[in-house]
Amino acid sequence: MFKAKIVVIGPSESGKTAIANFLGDQTDQLQSEYSATAGVRILEFESTVSSGNREIDVEVEMWDCGGSEEYEGCWPAIASNTDGVIIVYNPFEPSDKDQLQNWFSYFVTGQGLREECCTLFAHCKKKEATRNISPPIKNIPFCITNLDGDPGIVRDQFRKLLQKVASKISESREKEELSIIN
Repeated sequence: MFKAKIVVIGPSESGKTAIANFLGDQTDQLQSEYSATAGVRILEFESTVSSGNREIDVEVEMWDCGGSEEYEGCWPAIASNTDGVIIVYNPFEPSDKDQLQNWFSYFVTGQGLREECCTLFAHCKKKEATRNISPPIKNIPFCITNLDGDPGIVRDQFRKLLQKVASKISESREKEELSIIN
């Protein structure tokens, strides 16, 4: 079984906790009222993904990170040993788009992660018009999410991310095993 650390990051009030709860099957914690995450909240769950012709069990450690700037001092600890990143933002909040490059630069580029081990969720909290939303960061898997409208998209995109992360972890293990043998 692989163990994968996935961080869920983005601006405050963008929907990170709702998405983390949904992906971690924490349905008893879904809330309609906003409650800011203080620092970080870690959810642990198992997921199975396909890789080639086999199924891989992945133990997911999902870090739901508070989006307030006051937690920026915690970023080094949060980013340490990260395998994948989900960046969540509200596409109807102009200040959210302005912050995305900062989150991406620190948690993906700055940690040496492959772009494929990151996904960007334009999270719409209500059934808003979403046809004209375009990806603000190029070359990153992107999807428009709405847990009330079509939650399956969130789960499908997460599985795609987890497949890429599991593949990366598998490659790293194989390289490590080969270096020990040689």
